[in-house]
Amino acid sequence: PPLYRFIGYFSKKLNHDTQQSINNFSCLSILPPFAQYHEYNQLLIAFIYYLIRSNTSTNLACCSPARPLDNTTLFIFHIYCLDVIFDYINNANQTSITLDTLARQTSIHPRDILSSLYSKNLILPCSIDKTSIYL
Repeated sequence: PPLYRFIGYFSKKLNHDTQQSINNFSCLSILPPFAQYHEYNQLLIAFIYYLIRSNTSTNLACCSPARPLDNTTLFIFHIYCLDVIFDYINNANQTSITLDTLARQTSIHPRDILSSLYSKNLILPCSIDKTSIYL
């Protein structure tokens, strides 16, 4: 068997139209023989984030995939985000973390952090302080 296999591809673009530029990746595609293995999907998404973090300044710390995402890709993306978010929270040893800090430390756009957490009903609004949420 060959040492290297082509499992999928993605493209990356820099969006200068917004006040704070966001590195978008698009055309995320896993070839059908490998699509059933979530590890390949997670590996490709992790590799995208690694490339973006290693090629950007701190001003471009957060990135997000281009929209719209098909249901399968969105599901896989949410799994990746949740894995990274909970890994950070588990290692941070803090009683509270801001969304901004979480976004900067994980390179995941705040919209994607909230979307991923909401997708699994993992956050609750605080009844006293409307700007806080609980995990």
